[in-house]
Amino acid sequence: MTVDKLKQSYEDVPYASLSYPQTHPDRLRMLAMLMGMEPAPLDGCRVLELGCAVGGNIIPMAYGLPESSFLGIDFSPGQIKTAQSFVDGLELKNIQLMQADILSLSVDIGKFDFIIAHGVYSWTPANVREKVMEIFKNNLAANGVAYLSFNAYPGWHMQGAMRNMMRYHTREIDDNKKRLDEAQHLIGFLAKSVDTKGQYGVFLNAYQNLLNIYNQFDIRRRKDVQDDEFGLIHDDLGEVNDAFYFNEVITHASQHGLQYLIGADYSQSVIENLKSETAETLLDMSDNIIEMEQYLDFLRNNNFRQILLCHEEIDVKRSIKPNKSWLHKFYAAIHTKPDMDNDALVLRGEYNKVFSTDHPVSQAALVYLHQVAPKSIQLQKLLEQAVMNVYEKELDSLDKSVVEQETKGLLDSMFTAFSKDMILVEFRSSEPDFVITSGEKPLASHLARWQVQQGCTKVTNSRHETLGLEPMSTFLLPYLNGKNDRDALLTIMCELVQKGVVTLTNEEGQVTGAEAIHTILTHELEKSLRWLGRVALLES
Repeated sequence: MTVDKLKQSYEDVPYASLSYPQTHPDRLRMLAMLMGMEPAPLDGCRVLELGCAVGGNIIPMAYGLPESSFLGIDFSPGQIKTAQSFVDGLELKNIQLMQADILSLSVDIGKFDFIIAHGVYSWTPANVREKVMEIFKNNLAANGVAYLSFNAYPGWHMQGAMRNMMRYHTREIDDNKKRLDEAQHLIGFLAKSVDTKGQYGVFLNAYQNLLNIYNQFDIRRRKDVQDDEFGLIHDDLGEVNDAFYFNEVITHASQHGLQYLIGADYSQSVIENLKSETAETLLDMSDNIIEMEQYLDFLRNNNFRQILLCHEEIDVKRSIKPNKSWLHKFYAAIHTKPDMDNDALVLRGEYNKVFSTDHPVSQAALVYLHQVAPKSIQLQKLLEQAVMNVYEKELDSLDKSVVEQETKGLLDSMFTAFSKDMILVEFRSSEPDFVITSGEKPLASHLARWQVQQGCTKVTNSRHETLGLEPMSTFLLPYLNGKNDRDALLTIMCELVQKGVVTLTNEEGQVTGAEAIHTILTHELEKSLRWLGRVALLES
């Protein structure tokens, strides 16, 4: 397939472009710092995204980091045009968009502290993949970090089989909507017809369930743009979609003077999360980190990889031990409610991942993080707050030995939880600017307000997460401009109900009475404001 033909496919069907937290400079910087690197500070850093599509990932970054500079490149003129309209609408001055073939890029575009290539490597021809590695080598700053995602073996073997079946079934169909319908019809037919007790039947049913989930959500960035929802056209039915073993990609990177730094999800590389017998066997089988990671892919049947690369000259510290310097380097946040189990405080994440601690200061810290969630708190301030809650004294008033003991206890607990699953405890290198409580005149993120006004069904919060909005919040958000108090907001919402824009219902049906409408909206307003605070969509 020629690059021109690939370009045309994205002109015909734009790729749905969202924000990906794992690609954010803060995540890349935090992981690099853990591995002993000294990456550029977030304020003033330079960021390049290859294959930026309509800017769903890079534009929110630029909005959230106004002191830094961003360059987004995509070969689709239509997608760059749409992205530029977003930039213009938000009046951003720190981002440049360029319509260009990656193959045409030269070193003249400059050096970047962070380079992102999400959804590029597996979806482009070999010469483009080669160019991506060249850009990483030539345009990455000395202490820079590159992010790369790709479809991975062995897990992608079965997904690739599904793709080949769907492509065969739709080989003579040009209309993309019909291709999607027919492809899903085929999978449905196979799932219904194959014995569900066999491995093949189990996989078919799982794959069909995944497609059904896709169909339940509309993730189009704008209602007037018929994008490739969940990438089905460009991923499952696209002309180019290759998968690789982890070691193959690392070998390719090493040919360009690059080395593997760490995975975008640190917990996936921690063998201590495995059964002790399994971990011991892997250690015996592996002579280095690359072999270890490849065997982990075999073990987990991974089908997708997100990795960080850096220059081969960097002295990567692969043995990570929490130390006092972390107190001022890192911030922590949690996303699950702590529970008490006898004397232990427990965090429960997905897939039965559990962390528990009986260390009182660590318990107090986790409770406090839950109270202020989803805010990130600097570890030094977290330690001070937790000590105050436990000892009812300032940290500085405790004996030096006690301070050292409690510091070690807290750092060890936080890092252990983080290592188990970043959903349990998240580390950051900075604190995003947002508030969790609404003021007298609530102010929502300008970015989110603008996205809603453009017809977006999902918005990006201050943590660079893509969120679906609650129905009431969708209507309310544009009016949270810092100028309207609650009385004004209630008046606006009542007018929307009266005009039929918003419909209120209860167990008896549609609510029409003025008094009842006012009562319900008063409740719903406060409920929406609390929710917007909890999901990092309010600003000060």
